[in-house]
Amino acid sequence: PGLASTEFPSPPASPKSPPLVASPKVHAETVSPRVHAETITKAHHKQDIIITSVGDFRKKLVVKYGSLFNAWRRGLDTDNNGVLTQSDFARACQFLGVKAVQQLWSELDVKKVGQITLKDVDAEVAELFAELERLLMQKFGSDMKTGWRQTFDPDNKLRCDLTNWTAGCVKLGFKGKGKNSAERLFRLVKPEPGRSYLAFDDLWPDKDPNGFGPGAWSHPASPK
Repeated sequence: PGLASTEFPSPPASPKSPPLVASPKVHAETVSPRVHAETITKAHHKQDIIITSVGDFRKKLVVKYGSLFNAWRRGLDTDNNGVLTQSDFARACQFLGVKAVQQLWSELDVKKVGQITLKDVDAEVAELFAELERLLMQKFGSDMKTGWRQTFDPDNKLRCDLTNWTAGCVKLGFKGKGKNSAERLFRLVKPEPGRSYLAFDDLWPDKDPNGFGPGAWSHPASPK
């Protein structure tokens, strides 16, 4: 007998691929570098509209620098000469993205003398700090570091908490405007609202950071 033929089943037909759908054409608009720069600038300075008064300006300074005192030292009177001219003020406003320079200046420079001081920005902290500084100078002359160390940082921790601050103010004879004035000044000059201490360079420029010598909070010396 002949061999029976073996039949193999045909492989299943491959499923047909769905027809390709042409991608929709995207009509991208070409933006010139100038338009792009103007758009970015407008977005960056969008908040300028609300900075139209000294009150708004002070709020912006506190948000940026933590306190008006710190804003004066770090953002306005950057050369630490105690006064701010209109041109310097304009540069500070430009850095902050504030445009209403002339309007703000006219509100701050009420005496029309061409310059402002910390008192024009925050009269309260200016008065309290001036008394503290005067008392330190009467006792220690221009050597503020020695005055700071002996009055507020006797343990050379390179920082002063509220307890040591109030004790130092009592030692100096600081009166302020009442019994809570020392604590009030402490809070007004802090560069960060949540900070629990002050350092020397929060109050005065530290031209010689190594002048205190090693302390409990100093950084260890780098290995040679």
